[in-house]
Amino acid sequence: MKIPEKVFNTLFFLPIVIFLASQAYAGEPVKFTFTSPESKVVFEGSSTFHDFDGKASEISGFAEGDIENLEDTSKGTFEVKVVSMTTNHEKRDSNMMEDMAEKLFPVISFNLTRIAILKKPASESDHYLVKISGELAMHGVKKDIAFPATMSLSDKAINLKASVPLSLKDFDIKPRTFLFMSVKDQIKVDFDLTGVRI
Repeated sequence: MKIPEKVFNTLFFLPIVIFLASQAYAGEPVKFTFTSPESKVVFEGSSTFHDFDGKASEISGFAEGDIENLEDTSKGTFEVKVVSMTTNHEKRDSNMMEDMAEKLFPVISFNLTRIAILKKPASESDHYLVKISGELAMHGVKKDIAFPATMSLSDKAINLKASVPLSLKDFDIKPRTFLFMSVKDQIKVDFDLTGVRI
């Protein structure tokens, strides 16, 4: 039985088109944006008599890279507006804004410089274990930091989770004393960033 010419051409060229399209997609970077409702940044600290925690509500940023070659192509940044940080204690929050000089330095930012894959997911429901390196800018001071994180990745979304210890002194932040209570130097920042593909 003779195959019609149009059908033959379709059957012949379709695999080639699919192959070329898949190769183009594999080599192209994909971009994800982080937004406040889906992403969370919380911080924990200690003072003379008790511990406290807080959160930031205004978060933005992006992550970009070739999914097949993350270590060599990844880049990204995320920002937190200082004014959106709160510990649900009016006086402490007011002191925090002054200590961080919010009017002069309204944004805390992190710029990714490298991502190293420590462990690949064993299944589609598993996550990557990665080491993230970059520059953190806070209170007018820039500092290179690196920390482990878990990363979940799909065609439509990315999620990054990590816990990062920080020293306030490293960023020239000197918390004031209030009613004989002073904030200790070490804080812990936990972030859970979810980005959607654009």
